[in-house]
Amino acid sequence: MRAFLMCLMWLVVSVAAWVGADRWLEAGFRADPQLVVVVLDTSFAMEGDWAAALRALDQLDNQPYAKFALYGPRGVIHGPADKLDAAGLRPYGARDFDGLSVIARGSDEKILVTNAGASDLIGVAGWEIVRP
Repeated sequence: MRAFLMCLMWLVVSVAAWVGADRWLEAGFRADPQLVVVVLDTSFAMEGDWAAALRALDQLDNQPYAKFALYGPRGVIHGPADKLDAAGLRPYGARDFDGLSVIARGSDEKILVTNAGASDLIGVAGWEIVRP
C-alpha cells in the first residue's frame, strides 16, 4: 500500500510540474511574440500570381506567438498584427527591392513573397523567399 501511495504522489507531483512549466513557457511566448516582417511584391509582374500570393500570406500568418508586419517594396501596408491583411491591394508599378534592408531592421524573421527570378533577387540576402 505504501508503494502505491508513493507512486501516486510521484505522479501528482510530476503532472503538476509539467503543467506548471507549460503555463510558464506559454506566458513567456505570449508576452514576447516574434516579429515577422513580410514583404509582398506588388509589381505588375505579380498580376498572374496574385491570388496565389494572397493564399501564401494566409498560410504564413498561422504561426503562433508571432506578430506580422506587412510591407510592399515601397513602404508599410500594416504594422504588427496577428494576421496579414492585404485586402484591397492590387499589383502596381515596377519591381524594386532596393529598400528591403531598411524595412527589416529589428525583425526576428524576414519573408519576401515574390515570383521574381534569381537574377532579380541578387541583392536580397538573408530573406526567406516564398514563391506563390
